[in-house]
Amino acid sequence: NNNNNNNNAPRRRTDPLAYVFAQLSPSWVGDASYCQYVLQFIMYDLFPLTTIDNPSFFLYLWGASLICYKLVQEPAGQAWRQYLSHVEQKKKDQVNKRSRYCPPLGIFLIILVPMSLLAIILGISKGAYQPSNKKSNSNFSSSQFTNSSNATLQSTIVHSPEMVDVALNWTWTDAPEGLSVINPSLLFMEQDDGSIQLVRAARAHNVTSSIMEDGVQVLDFESYIVLDQVTTIYDNSVLDSWNVEEDWNILLHSDALQPVDFLSHRGNQRYWQNGLCRFSTDELIKVVSGPEDPKLLARADQTWGLSFSSLPPTSLRLPLCYMQMFWLNNGPNLQSSALEYATMAPKDIPQGIRLGCNDRGRDEKNWIAFEYEDELHYIYSIQPHVVTHVRPADGACEVLHEEETSGKYLPTSLRGSATAVRYDSKTTTTTTDGEYLAVFHTPSPYVSTLYTFSAIPPFAIRRVAQTPLPLPPNAFVSSLSIHSNKIWIGYGHADQTSRLLVLSLDEMEREFFGATCV
Repeated sequence: NNNNNNNNAPRRRTDPLAYVFAQLSPSWVGDASYCQYVLQFIMYDLFPLTTIDNPSFFLYLWGASLICYKLVQEPAGQAWRQYLSHVEQKKKDQVNKRSRYCPPLGIFLIILVPMSLLAIILGISKGAYQPSNKKSNSNFSSSQFTNSSNATLQSTIVHSPEMVDVALNWTWTDAPEGLSVINPSLLFMEQDDGSIQLVRAARAHNVTSSIMEDGVQVLDFESYIVLDQVTTIYDNSVLDSWNVEEDWNILLHSDALQPVDFLSHRGNQRYWQNGLCRFSTDELIKVVSGPEDPKLLARADQTWGLSFSSLPPTSLRLPLCYMQMFWLNNGPNLQSSALEYATMAPKDIPQGIRLGCNDRGRDEKNWIAFEYEDELHYIYSIQPHVVTHVRPADGACEVLHEEETSGKYLPTSLRGSATAVRYDSKTTTTTTDGEYLAVFHTPSPYVSTLYTFSAIPPFAIRRVAQTPLPLPPNAFVSSLSIHSNKIWIGYGHADQTSRLLVLSLDEMEREFFGATCV
């Protein structure tokens, strides 16, 4: 009867998930899952992307967990079990009751080896990146911020019938007292209906200096990126004209600039403004409130982004505090405050992304951005001419080409300016594949010069202008655009004002590229 009852009893249903896990080795699955729990936040911080929309992060975390289990937890567990076994054996050993127990060597190794390795790594890092505190080598001498030429320029300077220099009246209506709008950037975005959307960006800037009781100088930089993307030009003839006073008013004047804020990449949803590191030496502290020098770049998908320089946000946890280069994606979505992003999907919120080719141990500024085959590239150095490719999603960067150009006329001290734009010259000095037009400058004093490089890899330098641009002293070129057969060059003057040098393509070829230099 009992057998019959057992045969007629209902069978238990096996949970499919439990069955799958039952086939795996219970020991390493459980132990590795503990490593996964311990490592999850560390690995997320190291993962190059903040938005996780596929299984890649979990595979990355699981692999790290297995390595941690095999190299750390399993050996540590074996050493600990060995120690406990010895302790138990000593308790049972009645013969050597008076002898002292010495833990096995493995216990000491488990404790001391990780600590020693960490100390060695920290020592190497400190030795490799120790900044200089010598007064003669200070990167931020107060003399840098003294304007040696603050002479007021005329509103309009006519160099020739097809080359004029005009003042930009771009304002931030509710700006804090003392701020100046400098280093303008300008884009002409052609719309489907034939109109032109003007995108304007600039840096709102002020510097104050004070001396602490111990004699340390404090430089306080108030800095914002300000943006205006609400202006549309429906009559293109205003850009074709050379009648500055009557036709260019819509271009030269704007009271719609507004400050913008954005997320810090890998910053745990922290916003940029007032979240930056502080540079300090024994005699100087530099405090910066926000990003600097936006440089607009049109993208092939009819959107735009911008490059900018900034001290890194503290959320990036870089070992040193030096100026670095960043790319900002989703430019058209920029807003003034975090509250205005509340309704946006996380992937649509603009992020400032640190470029991977930055040297953490020195200031990095003034790379020249350009687009080739819908991909983001930068001129990292003028001499040698170093071209890098950047992945905008996470800032991953690789050097593609490096070319030494004749040192007779291109010193290694040259720096980049603005962005590069595609330029198909009509002169006989270039081939049919075209060029990019760009600007470089000498750092002290600022002297800016046009040059071109090939529109195809390896992007070799082709022509260098015979004479510099006719700009006033302390002029920093921050923008370069081509539209309506004109070159539009935006610049900041003496850290006080914004101006625009405009010249026709023909005038540029005649005055600056009269002969081939490269």
